[in-house]
Amino acid sequence: MNRLRSSHLPHASRAADRLLRITELIRRELLTLLHTRVRDPRVHHVVITRVHVFSDLSVAKVYIVLDDDKQDVQELLTGLRHAAGFLRSCLSRRLNLRRTPKLFFMDAQE
Repeated sequence: MNRLRSSHLPHASRAADRLLRITELIRRELLTLLHTRVRDPRVHHVVITRVHVFSDLSVAKVYIVLDDDKQDVQELLTGLRHAAGFLRSCLSRRLNLRRTPKLFFMDAQE
């Protein structure tokens, strides 16, 4: 029985490591895309605090905060939600994943 459990551990560990790598790649690429490819001025003052990717890669929840105190968070979220499809397609091309997660932007302060 112990042998059976230990044989599953390396696979689970590899899957968790892969998910962590993908999560970090998504975070980095989103920041790059938001600052270089998205033209909407509402989304330029954003900081991504963390990204949570579901294990099946179907969804990525992106938690954000404002870098600029003068801007409204709801306005920022509206801009990000408007750009979500574009960002997802860019991520798909850049990351070369079989499944690119659907992006949901959330306020990290809530």
